[in-house]
Amino acid sequence: MITPSVLDLTFATQGIVNKIEDWQTMPDLGSDHFGVLFTITSNQTTHPTIQRFNTKNIKWDKFQDSLKNAFLDFTYNINSRYSNQELNQLGEYFTSKIVETANKTIPKSKVSTNSKPWWNEDLKALRKEMQRLNRLAKASEYTLYQKELKEAKNQYFNTVKTTKTKHWNKFLEKEDT
Repeated sequence: MITPSVLDLTFATQGIVNKIEDWQTMPDLGSDHFGVLFTITSNQTTHPTIQRFNTKNIKWDKFQDSLKNAFLDFTYNINSRYSNQELNQLGEYFTSKIVETANKTIPKSKVSTNSKPWWNEDLKALRKEMQRLNRLAKASEYTLYQKELKEAKNQYFNTVKTTKTKHWNKFLEKEDT
């Protein structure tokens, strides 16, 4: 570390370049490189939700029929030689028809920044049972179902804990140190 390194370039996409403020270099990070510290400002108060295809609820026969109908007007000559530009256009055409059909026939699921990747159907069932017992206990002014509710809560929260742990351990095993 006789001579410190110099930061030659910093890149930012067009979408955020005007939202970046307070650029600073941070020497003394224990490396021969300087760190870069900056703030990205946003006027957005809520987190955006991303709509994705709900692949668990696809009606394949409907999708298949709709896709066949989308290509009814398409003709091609199998023996013809296509240029690279024509092949790219065909690829774009096929992609647009598939995406258009998917948008029409496949239900969407909203995934937000608060979604839990470790959530599963078992946890959903345990939560539902816990809520059912809670309603019963509440209706009896907590004189009945106390033991069952306590057991259901313990099982639910312990299962959440172990499911989270398994998920994140599996996730981290895939990552490169």
